[in-house]
Amino acid sequence: PEIANCKFDNGQSILELAMQKDCLSVIRALLNFRYCRGDTHKHIAVVKNLVVKNIIAPTSQVYKYFIDLEKFFNMLKKDVKETKRNEFARMLAIYPEIVNLKFEKNTTLMLVIMTGDVNRVEEILKYKPDINDQTDKKITALMTAAEKGNIKIVEKLIEAGANIKAKTKNGWTALIIAAQYGHLEVVKKLINLGADVDARGNNG
Repeated sequence: PEIANCKFDNGQSILELAMQKDCLSVIRALLNFRYCRGDTHKHIAVVKNLVVKNIIAPTSQVYKYFIDLEKFFNMLKKDVKETKRNEFARMLAIYPEIVNLKFEKNTTLMLVIMTGDVNRVEEILKYKPDINDQTDKKITALMTAAEKGNIKIVEKLIEAGANIKAKTKNGWTALIIAAQYGHLEVVKKLINLGADVDARGNNG
């Protein structure tokens, strides 16, 4: 699968070539590989630039696809709870690969967790996202939930296979994060499930 992230002599990736050729099926297949997902925010910018340069048309399948993704992520950033519930489910059903994409470094799951909407988290988990995917700082969805102190979401993530012992770049675990933010209920839950109480950050 690493070939999905290979670049041609001109520095162009397979994904970028598929964008130029309006090959939506190829793009959606490539986005299922972690190696070439990148940041959806940047992909959207690339596609918009292709339209400006008249390389692809604003009526192309690829342009419409990435505009739909932009609308979806903007919906999450504003407040997912204020949007129509069926719209969220509809987008997931049409574009199931969206559960593993990243937007401005956060995964779709992390963005929903930030809103505190348990129902939306459950909806995403039905599509079996990469539950332990990390940001460039090695932050996971469970760590995001631990920071927010949402015990119900923490429980849902652990049931789905979240790694309670994962560490950020600075050595913090979900337990350390929950304790740092004073979320006692989450701390107790993580300890009961076997979190390492002796874990320390890189700075002690």
